[in-house]
Amino acid sequence: MDLDWRVAAIIALLTLSVYYVGLKHFFNKGYDWRVFIPLLFVVSLAAMGYYFYTQKTIAGGSEAYMLAAGLLVLAGILTATSIYAVNKGPVSVVAPLMAFSAPLVALLSAYLLPNEQLSMLQWAGVVLGLASIYLVSVG
Repeated sequence: MDLDWRVAAIIALLTLSVYYVGLKHFFNKGYDWRVFIPLLFVVSLAAMGYYFYTQKTIAGGSEAYMLAAGLLVLAGILTATSIYAVNKGPVSVVAPLMAFSAPLVALLSAYLLPNEQLSMLQWAGVVLGLASIYLVSVG
């Protein structure tokens, strides 16, 4: 049975929310961020092991690897900067500020992806989203 993408998005939203609160709790206890490095190494090894275990051919060849590598670099930057921001700033401001990505993704996808278009209702949602993010982060 496949997971519905809407359910997956809600799970991701809830997971990210708990992640931010948990990360701030981690730093409030005075723990060192470097504890994440060996854990990331273990997760990477497990992913690589799964890849070699399945021995499936990767569709797209070298172009797929290059795009995936670029996306992983962006994910690394995202992780490092979000950890830094939550460590140094109040999570009640950092999390809404990072939620700015939702309207930004909508705008970028409408501009950069050929099959993505925003309806008037979605444009209104972008404007209201930006306003709500502003109100939560300055409040």
